[in-house]
Amino acid sequence: MMKTSKMIVGCLGILALSATLTACSDDDNDSPVTPPDSSVSYVWGTDGGFKSCDHVLFDAEGKEAPEGKVIGNGDQNFVFKGQQTLAKGTYLLRGWVYVASGSTLTIPAGTIVKGDKETKAAIIVEPGGKLIAKGTATEPIVFTSEQAPGSRRPGDWGGVIVCGKAPNNNGVLAQQIEGGPRTKHGGTDANDNSGVLQYVRIEFAGYPFKKDQEINGLTLGSVGAGTTVDHVQVSYSKRLDRKSGLVARSTASTSSLIVVGMTTSTLIMAIRATCSLVSASATRV
Repeated sequence: MMKTSKMIVGCLGILALSATLTACSDDDNDSPVTPPDSSVSYVWGTDGGFKSCDHVLFDAEGKEAPEGKVIGNGDQNFVFKGQQTLAKGTYLLRGWVYVASGSTLTIPAGTIVKGDKETKAAIIVEPGGKLIAKGTATEPIVFTSEQAPGSRRPGDWGGVIVCGKAPNNNGVLAQQIEGGPRTKHGGTDANDNSGVLQYVRIEFAGYPFKKDQEINGLTLGSVGAGTTVDHVQVSYSKRLDRKSGLVARSTASTSSLIVVGMTTSTLIMAIRATCSLVSASATRV
């Protein structure tokens, strides 16, 4: 029998949100690929020993493709250092793609991002970087597995990590984020802005790097109050320990968060967190 645990701290609309966001993504369709624009120049460099570039889109072979459908060049670690807005469509995320300080990656409403299973793909927003993922009630942004519908499982890919410069409840500056990425978080700017996550669904994520060191479906590390986290659902995220698919160590206000189909224990939405949780609901299977 399915067991359900709920924690409600005064908010509204969670049932409507659930109906909107839990719609299955198995019926998604890939957008046609447009030939690359050879007039666009990619600027390459290195950052912490990893390749960096001011563009984030590539073709299936990892070659420069301004209108490609692959996020990341295929390396396990790739650093995006630029300002880029994707076109609405379906993309494959490969490797760990870092959004570096001063950079902004914008994902439009209705976009589907499929995480590569082989590279345990993840988007990692570093302090000073921004991810603008602003979906709508009718066109949410979906981060899901690249596996075929019906074959998707918890832990197929990494997840979404957002790190900022705000204080955290551990009181630690430059605290190492869990899960294996290089990124550190924590600072003194309580109003730090790491972007927008709004009407977003994250599913079949969660990479077990090692015990107590996993990439979760969604991880917030020292994310400040200038960041918007609203109407976000984490579904079927894999964990090795007794936490949910969301870990928050932040001062950001969050609202309408849903965790569905956990494969571990009951909900601990804000483990070691100081963030303001408006409402949450969890279902354990």
